[in-house]
Amino acid sequence: MFLVGSVVGQQPLVINTPANVVQCEPVLITWDGGVGPYNLTLNKNGVPDSPVEAFYGLTGNAYTWTVNVKEGTVLGFSLKDSSSDLAQTAPFTIQESDCEFLSRLHG
Repeated sequence: MFLVGSVVGQQPLVINTPANVVQCEPVLITWDGGVGPYNLTLNKNGVPDSPVEAFYGLTGNAYTWTVNVKEGTVLGFSLKDSSSDLAQTAPFTIQESDCEFLSRLHG
């Protein structure tokens, strides 16, 4: 028997949009389904072809990212599993904090 497409019984890949993302603070990015390992990409304005940072070979269903971009920046995450399924968060805006840091992304 031949299988085409996703593995039988595999849940679809879904990534959760983080809430209250604050500069300099850690935020937990979670997902379900798919087949690991996973590649997580942070995209400017939530557009998949505008990567800012990438995290490869992730296992499990979560990653903690410390926000290293300035307040007001609009971002989004894309997640690709080992079978090339893709899931994306909704765009979100980095919230202000009192921390001082050198931003990797300038607006």
